[in-house]
Amino acid sequence: MASGTTDVQKIVVTLSETDIAVDPGSVTQLTVTISNRQETADRVSLEIEGVDVEWYAIPVPAANVSPGASIVLKVPFRVARDSSNRAGTYPFLVRVQAMESGEVGVAQASLNVRAFNSLQVELNPKRAIATFFNPLNDFDFTLTNQGNAEETLDLFASDQDDSCAFEFDIDRLNLKPGQSTTVPLAVRPKSASLIGGTRIYGFSASARSHDDAYVSANSHGQIEKHALVSPLLGIFLLLLGFGGSAVAFFKPKAAEPVKILKFACFPKQLVQGQPTTLTWEVSGLQQGARHLILSHTAGNNGVEIIDLDIKDDNASMKVSPDDTTTYHLKAYNSGGPKPANATADVKVTPIKDPPKPVIA
Repeated sequence: MASGTTDVQKIVVTLSETDIAVDPGSVTQLTVTISNRQETADRVSLEIEGVDVEWYAIPVPAANVSPGASIVLKVPFRVARDSSNRAGTYPFLVRVQAMESGEVGVAQASLNVRAFNSLQVELNPKRAIATFFNPLNDFDFTLTNQGNAEETLDLFASDQDDSCAFEFDIDRLNLKPGQSTTVPLAVRPKSASLIGGTRIYGFSASARSHDDAYVSANSHGQIEKHALVSPLLGIFLLLLGFGGSAVAFFKPKAAEPVKILKFACFPKQLVQGQPTTLTWEVSGLQQGARHLILSHTAGNNGVEIIDLDIKDDNASMKVSPDDTTTYHLKAYNSGGPKPANATADVKVTPIKDPPKPVIA
């Protein structure tokens, strides 16, 4: 029997062991033997100093001891399985006092609270969407040390198909008992798809003790990868492209609009009786529906007179106006858009009358 005794004024305290080990959540027992070496009987009280009162129980705090006799008391120790009860060695005293004589006996011992491990992790959010233009997603990886000893943790993440890339802000950290911290985790698919369906990758984020590989915890998440174009949309766009090409190929071309490229006269000034040449050039007239009308207006307030329906799109002709004249050219196709019009002006100077004869 291990013992630690102190003989103080005839009260002797003997312990079954001086180094007591207890696992959090379980019970261990200390045997205390109290010997009365006085010549008279006495009533003794038992106290424990140095450890939390919630860690032990004294079933019989006081007892009568005859002279020269000894009594044995059992003291159970129970430490709750909680992170606040730190692992370590806690020295304490067992004090026994005689109530009649005042004599005191003490014994020293140590309570060794063993370490226990409990690690909790959580991933938030549980699911994210990776698109073609925004493949990267951020998760919060929260770790809580629910054990009673400090832990050094290594962080890992992986998926079964090795299709995603993972990156923690830090790969290793220390957590004190009861401490909680959050580490950002970036996740993205290793490849992007132009056309395809939705794919879901399940992955696991883990924390493992650097000193004990059996101490670990993990949480699961998902990445939903979307292609740039879904199969149904791709088929629709393909059919739309083929349909548009077919329509463009078989659709009759729109008729060329009628344009008067040129309509002019030269010279623009002449004496009455002299000719001038009208020149024109027209595009867009269709055979069988074409109309190219030449008309003129003489003088300042003259009435428009239609001259002819010209047959040639690119030609010229000579005219001899008697007065200042504006020539009009109108070009159009039957049933087509609005006609194209152009004008050309000719200034005509009248011939002066000869002077009257004079008899000199």
